[in-house]
Amino acid sequence: MPGYRPHLFDPERATAVVLGRQRWGIRDAYHFFLGAPWWVDVSLIASIFVGANLCFACAYALLGGVANARPGSFEDAFFFSVQTMGTIGYGEMYPVSRAANLLVTCEALFSLVLTALATGLVFAKFSAVRPRVVFSRRAVITKVDGVPTLIVRIGNERGNYIAEVEVRMALMRTERTLEGRTLYRVRDLVLVRSRGDCHAHHRRSESPDGSHA
Repeated sequence: MPGYRPHLFDPERATAVVLGRQRWGIRDAYHFFLGAPWWVDVSLIASIFVGANLCFACAYALLGGVANARPGSFEDAFFFSVQTMGTIGYGEMYPVSRAANLLVTCEALFSLVLTALATGLVFAKFSAVRPRVVFSRRAVITKVDGVPTLIVRIGNERGNYIAEVEVRMALMRTERTLEGRTLYRVRDLVLVRSRGDCHAHHRRSESPDGSHA
Protein backbone atom coordinates (compact mmCIF):
# COMPACT_ATOMS: atom_id res chain seq x y z
CA MET A 1 0.00 0.00 0.00
CA PRO A 2 1.32 3.47 -0.78
CA GLY A 3 1.94 5.97 1.99
CA TYR A 4 2.75 9.65 2.08
CA ARG A 5 5.65 11.68 3.46
CA PRO A 6 6.88 15.27 3.09
CA HIS A 7 8.57 16.02 -0.22
CA LEU A 8 12.38 16.08 -0.10
CA PHE A 9 12.70 19.70 -1.28
CA ASP A 10 9.22 21.05 -0.50
CA PRO A 11 7.93 20.19 3.02
CA GLU A 12 4.45 21.51 2.20
CA ARG A 13 4.02 19.01 -0.63
CA ALA A 14 3.50 15.31 -0.03
CA THR A 15 5.09 12.59 -2.10
CA ALA A 16 3.81 9.06 -2.51
CA VAL A 17 5.78 6.21 -0.98
CA VAL A 18 5.35 2.78 -2.58
CA LEU A 19 6.35 -0.04 -0.28
CA GLY A 20 8.40 -2.81 -1.85
CA ARG A 21 9.66 -0.76 -4.81
CA GLN A 22 13.28 -0.88 -5.87
CA ARG A 23 15.59 1.87 -4.73
CA TRP A 24 16.32 4.53 -7.33
CA GLY A 25 19.77 4.33 -8.85
CA ILE A 26 21.89 6.28 -11.25
CA ARG A 27 19.10 6.13 -13.84
CA ASP A 28 17.00 8.53 -11.75
CA ALA A 29 19.84 11.00 -11.10
CA TYR A 30 18.65 13.14 -14.02
CA HIS A 31 15.17 13.56 -12.53
CA PHE A 32 16.69 14.20 -9.11
CA PHE A 33 18.82 16.99 -10.60
CA LEU A 34 15.86 18.64 -12.32
CA GLY A 35 13.68 18.49 -9.21
CA ALA A 36 16.32 19.69 -6.74
CA PRO A 37 16.76 23.39 -5.83
CA TRP A 38 19.47 25.36 -7.57
CA TRP A 39 21.70 25.44 -4.48
CA VAL A 40 21.70 21.63 -4.40
CA ASP A 41 22.61 21.38 -8.09
CA VAL A 42 25.37 23.99 -7.87
CA SER A 43 26.76 22.36 -4.72
CA LEU A 44 26.71 18.96 -6.41
CA ILE A 45 28.57 20.18 -9.51
CA ALA A 46 31.10 22.08 -7.39
CA SER A 47 31.64 19.05 -5.15
CA ILE A 48 32.28 16.78 -8.14
CA PHE A 49 34.68 19.34 -9.64
CA VAL A 50 36.65 19.83 -6.43
CA GLY A 51 36.62 16.11 -5.60
CA ALA A 52 37.92 15.16 -9.04
CA ASN A 53 40.71 17.73 -8.81
CA LEU A 54 41.70 16.43 -5.39
CA CYS A 55 41.97 12.90 -6.80
CA PHE A 56 44.04 14.02 -9.78
CA ALA A 57 46.18 16.21 -7.49
CA CYS A 58 47.04 13.16 -5.38
CA ALA A 59 48.11 11.32 -8.53
CA TYR A 60 50.24 14.24 -9.74
CA ALA A 61 51.88 14.57 -6.32
CA LEU A 62 52.75 10.86 -6.30
CA LEU A 63 53.89 10.56 -9.92
CA GLY A 64 55.58 13.94 -10.30
CA GLY A 65 56.68 14.97 -13.78
CA VAL A 66 55.19 18.47 -13.65
CA ALA A 67 57.62 21.24 -14.58
CA ASN A 68 58.04 24.16 -12.16
CA ALA A 69 56.02 22.34 -9.48
CA ARG A 70 57.65 21.91 -6.10
CA PRO A 71 58.53 18.24 -5.47
CA GLY A 72 55.85 16.59 -3.35
CA SER A 73 53.78 19.79 -3.15
CA PHE A 74 50.10 18.91 -3.05
CA GLU A 75 49.18 22.58 -3.47
CA ASP A 76 51.02 22.87 -6.77
CA ALA A 77 49.59 19.55 -7.92
CA PHE A 78 46.05 20.67 -7.07
CA PHE A 79 46.29 23.99 -8.89
CA PHE A 80 47.90 22.29 -11.89
CA SER A 81 44.95 19.89 -11.94
CA VAL A 82 42.48 22.79 -11.81
CA GLN A 83 44.27 24.50 -14.70
CA THR A 84 44.24 21.29 -16.71
CA MET A 85 40.60 20.47 -16.05
CA GLY A 86 39.54 24.03 -16.74
CA THR A 87 41.72 24.16 -19.90
CA ILE A 88 43.29 27.39 -18.59
CA GLY A 89 46.87 26.65 -19.53
CA TYR A 90 48.93 29.48 -18.05
CA GLY A 91 52.12 27.78 -19.19
CA GLU A 92 53.90 28.08 -15.85
CA MET A 93 53.41 24.37 -15.05
CA TYR A 94 53.24 21.63 -17.69
CA PRO A 95 53.80 17.86 -17.85
CA VAL A 96 57.26 16.60 -18.77
CA SER A 97 57.13 12.86 -18.02
CA ARG A 98 55.21 10.09 -19.76
CA ALA A 99 53.20 9.29 -16.62
CA ALA A 100 52.22 12.94 -16.18
CA ASN A 101 51.21 13.24 -19.84
CA LEU A 102 49.05 10.12 -19.59
CA LEU A 103 47.41 11.49 -16.47
CA VAL A 104 46.77 14.82 -18.22
CA THR A 105 45.13 12.90 -21.08
CA CYS A 106 42.82 11.09 -18.67
CA GLU A 107 41.95 14.32 -16.90
CA ALA A 108 41.23 16.11 -20.16
CA LEU A 109 38.86 13.33 -21.19
CA PHE A 110 37.14 13.46 -17.78
CA SER A 111 36.87 17.25 -18.08
CA LEU A 112 35.16 16.97 -21.48
CA VAL A 113 32.57 14.54 -20.13
CA LEU A 114 31.97 16.53 -16.94
CA THR A 115 31.57 19.81 -18.84
CA ALA A 116 29.15 18.26 -21.33
CA LEU A 117 27.03 16.68 -18.59
CA ALA A 118 26.97 19.81 -16.42
CA THR A 119 26.11 22.04 -19.40
CA GLY A 120 23.32 19.74 -20.54
CA LEU A 121 21.79 19.40 -17.07
CA VAL A 122 21.93 23.13 -16.36
CA PHE A 123 20.38 23.94 -19.75
CA ALA A 124 17.62 21.37 -19.18
CA LYS A 125 16.87 22.88 -15.78
CA PHE A 126 16.80 26.42 -17.21
CA SER A 127 14.55 25.45 -20.12
CA ALA A 128 12.06 23.46 -18.03
CA VAL A 129 8.64 25.11 -18.01
CA ARG A 130 7.43 25.79 -14.48
CA PRO A 131 3.97 27.35 -14.30
CA ARG A 132 3.32 29.61 -11.32
CA VAL A 133 -0.36 28.90 -10.82
CA VAL A 134 -1.81 29.54 -7.37
CA PHE A 135 -5.07 28.28 -5.92
CA SER A 136 -7.26 29.64 -3.17
CA ARG A 137 -6.56 28.10 0.22
CA ARG A 138 -10.19 27.09 0.66
CA ALA A 139 -12.77 25.83 -1.78
CA VAL A 140 -16.26 27.28 -1.45
CA ILE A 141 -19.56 25.47 -1.77
CA THR A 142 -22.41 27.90 -2.28
CA LYS A 143 -25.58 28.19 -4.28
CA VAL A 144 -25.37 29.59 -7.82
CA ASP A 145 -28.70 29.83 -9.66
CA GLY A 146 -30.21 27.77 -6.87
CA VAL A 147 -27.76 24.87 -7.35
CA PRO A 148 -25.05 23.97 -4.77
CA THR A 149 -21.81 24.72 -6.57
CA LEU A 150 -18.17 24.04 -5.74
CA ILE A 151 -15.99 27.11 -6.53
CA VAL A 152 -12.19 27.22 -6.60
CA ARG A 153 -10.28 30.41 -7.45
CA ILE A 154 -7.18 30.14 -9.65
CA GLY A 155 -4.59 32.81 -10.34
CA ASN A 156 -1.36 33.35 -12.27
CA GLU A 157 1.38 34.26 -9.80
CA ARG A 158 3.59 35.75 -12.53
CA GLY A 159 1.02 38.37 -13.46
CA ASN A 160 1.37 37.94 -17.22
CA TYR A 161 -1.32 36.75 -19.63
CA ILE A 162 -1.93 33.05 -20.12
CA ALA A 163 -3.64 32.13 -23.38
CA GLU A 164 -5.85 29.10 -23.99
CA VAL A 165 -6.41 28.27 -20.32
CA GLU A 166 -8.11 24.93 -19.74
CA VAL A 167 -9.13 23.77 -16.28
CA ARG A 168 -9.94 20.24 -15.19
CA MET A 169 -11.11 19.01 -11.82
CA ALA A 170 -11.28 15.52 -10.42
CA LEU A 171 -12.61 14.04 -7.21
CA MET A 172 -10.57 11.33 -5.51
CA ARG A 173 -12.31 9.43 -2.79
CA THR A 174 -12.30 6.09 -1.03
CA GLU A 175 -14.87 3.63 -2.33
CA ARG A 176 -15.77 0.07 -1.55
CA THR A 177 -16.26 -2.36 -4.43
CA LEU A 178 -18.89 -5.06 -4.66
CA GLU A 179 -16.22 -7.55 -3.63
CA GLY A 180 -15.68 -5.64 -0.38
CA ARG A 181 -12.31 -4.13 -1.28
CA THR A 182 -11.52 -0.51 -0.40
CA LEU A 183 -9.68 1.54 -3.01
CA TYR A 184 -9.10 5.08 -4.23
CA ARG A 185 -11.18 6.07 -7.24
CA VAL A 186 -10.86 9.24 -9.33
CA ARG A 187 -14.02 10.83 -10.71
CA ASP A 188 -13.88 13.61 -13.31
CA LEU A 189 -16.03 16.63 -12.44
CA VAL A 190 -17.97 18.52 -15.08
CA LEU A 191 -17.24 22.25 -14.91
CA VAL A 192 -19.65 25.05 -15.79
CA ARG A 193 -16.81 26.74 -17.70
CA SER A 194 -13.44 25.07 -18.26
CA ARG A 195 -11.67 27.62 -20.49
CA GLY A 196 -10.50 31.21 -20.03
CA ASP A 197 -11.62 31.92 -16.46
CA CYS A 198 -10.01 32.42 -13.07
CA HIS A 199 -12.76 30.46 -11.33
CA ALA A 200 -13.58 26.75 -11.57
CA HIS A 201 -17.28 26.06 -11.00
CA HIS A 202 -18.75 22.61 -10.52
CA ARG A 203 -22.45 22.03 -9.87
CA ARG A 204 -23.54 19.35 -7.46
CA SER A 205 -26.23 18.13 -9.82
CA GLU A 206 -23.50 17.15 -12.32
CA SER A 207 -21.34 15.23 -9.80
CA PRO A 208 -20.74 11.50 -10.12
CA ASP A 209 -23.47 9.66 -8.22
CA GLY A 210 -25.09 13.02 -7.40
CA SER A 211 -22.44 13.90 -4.78
CA HIS A 212 -20.05 16.84 -4.55
CA ALA A 213 -16.45 17.37 -3.45
